[in-house]
Amino acid sequence: MQKSLPFTAEQPAPRAAPKSYARRVLGAFIVIAVTFYWVHPLVLEKILSPVHKHATAESQCAQPVPLFPPGGDEALDRMWDYLSTSSFENASIIRHAGAVKIPTESFDNMGKIGEDKRWDIMYDFAQYLEATFPRMHNDLKVEKINTHGLLYTWQGSDDTLKPLLLMSHQDVVPVPKETVDAWDYPPFSGHYDGKYIWGRGSSDCKNQLIAIMESVELFLDAGYKPRRTIVMSFGFDEEISGREGAGHLAPFLHERYGDDGIAAIVDEGAPLANSW
Repeated sequence: MQKSLPFTAEQPAPRAAPKSYARRVLGAFIVIAVTFYWVHPLVLEKILSPVHKHATAESQCAQPVPLFPPGGDEALDRMWDYLSTSSFENASIIRHAGAVKIPTESFDNMGKIGEDKRWDIMYDFAQYLEATFPRMHNDLKVEKINTHGLLYTWQGSDDTLKPLLLMSHQDVVPVPKETVDAWDYPPFSGHYDGKYIWGRGSSDCKNQLIAIMESVELFLDAGYKPRRTIVMSFGFDEEISGREGAGHLAPFLHERYGDDGIAAIVDEGAPLANSW
């Protein structure tokens, strides 16, 4: 928005338009209210409290108080401490970089699963996840939906609670061969330069997939048992509209849990980051 220029001696201020008595009173009230607000915000809150007294949570878009795991559990406390160590950071970098090194590209002209060999790279990725997160594959229910869709279910202790659904996707945007030289580091190198992990899928969206699996693996190691069932659903062709991955996972989950059967969904979303 363009700022107005300041008045000068050669440019006198425009004359104020005439105001009615009601407008003058309203203007005075606003000036007084804003003045008191800057002096003490509670004054304005008291003035306006009758207006908000009957407002609903929906109209205010009220945010709940943040939840943190309760302390006192020795294993969980050790887990939280471990997350702040360089050992965890280094191990996490290796796990994430390893996932990026697998070129799970999905192409617009993909043929049928089982016929088009380009789908077969998903077998490699599934094997990598199984080797990297053994407890998840031993302790959780693991299902393959339409061959490459991965569905993990961590059964909670309270069946009356609707499950939490965490989502990500395994595939990445293809890298045309003629663009490889434009990369600072090869697009499937998983190179870590001390600040960033380079490669296709490092932020779209193997970072979220690996983060979810790391979190669950750590909770399993700590002996945590959730009350609410946690479901993890990972498609494999999101970059080409998800017909084979999410297109099969979604109806499968709907058939299992029904309408309004999920408490909350955490999908790919978007990060908070400084780019470029």
